[in-house]
Parts: sequence; structure tokens; C-alpha cells
Amino acid sequence: MNEQQALFLTHLTYLLSKLDFVDANSTVRMALSKTFRAATLQFTREADKRTRENPSCCTPRTLTPHEQTVYESGGKIACIKAVRSRTGCGLKVAKDFVEAEAERLNLRRPL
Repeated sequence: MNEQQALFLTHLTYLLSKLDFVDANSTVRMALSKTFRAATLQFTREADKRTRENPSCCTPRTLTPHEQTVYESGGKIACIKAVRSRTGCGLKVAKDFVEAEAERLNLRRPL
């Protein structure tokens, strides 16, 4: 999900939360709720489709030389960010992967 889509969902969530406190027309509330569900479903389907089309996008295989340099100069967190931006994988997957690869490659973090 890109930044624009996340912002859209945030605004929709905010609007829906305000409708609970205001005595709004139930038709409007229902329409917004359906729009929110449809948008969420569409974003989920797009993400699933990208993963099915390119399963390696979420499965890091090895640290690139750039990521190894980032690990040794910037630390583990910077390396995790680099892996996540390259692969699109989640935080836990990236963290576990970076820790395992750093141990396997015997990389040293800065002090």
C-alpha cells in the first residue's frame, strides 16, 4: 500500500469514527461504510496479486553488498529498513532475515 492509499484509508476511518458520534443519516453512514470496505478489499487484492505475480518480492534471499555496507556502517535498524524497501516484506520477516544473514556472514555492527 502506498502513501496515498494509506492516507485515503486514514481519512475514511476518521470520517467513519465521527459518524458514530453524530446523528447522521444512516444511508450516508452505510454508503461510507461500503466504500471503506470496498477500498480495503481492493487494496488487499492488489497486494495479494503482486505477491502471487512475484513471490520473491516478499522473500529476501541474501543481503546485497549495499545492505551489508549499511549494516556495518549504520547498524541493524538501517539495514532492516533497506531490506524492507527493497523487498516490501514485513518488519518481523526483515528483522529475522537481517539477524540470520548478519550471523551467517559474520558482519559487525558499529559501536
